[in-house]
Amino acid sequence: MLLELLIFYPHTITISHHQTGYYQAEWEDYNEYDYSYDFVSTIIDGRVIYYINRRWDLDLHAGILGTDGFRSRRYSYGLGINYLVMKNLRAGIGCNGIEFEDSDLVPQGYNLQGFYFNMMFNLDEGLFGWLSE
Repeated sequence: MLLELLIFYPHTITISHHQTGYYQAEWEDYNEYDYSYDFVSTIIDGRVIYYINRRWDLDLHAGILGTDGFRSRRYSYGLGINYLVMKNLRAGIGCNGIEFEDSDLVPQGYNLQGFYFNMMFNLDEGLFGWLSE
């Protein structure tokens, strides 16, 4: 099995919104006794975050899971809202409308159907300034 992950952060960040995305592919070659197959699975996922004000933002995301050159496809989409609790700490809730699941490519279950709650904490160099003293 071969996995590749590519995360895309475009430089078109504006004050009102920003977008991110990732591409991930898996190639598997399986042989057992007289049975043999190989396939390629690919995930393309994107997210657009619109800033409502300094503390609130709206998160729109969608993705596609394709196998064998996208002859077979599964889709996901979702909507979330996040609140900036304090610097570097964001809390949010959201819902994914439809889902896809792949335990190798997305073991965290980011594209599963249903409601979710998340906490995001940014680690930046400002948090570790005390180490340089």
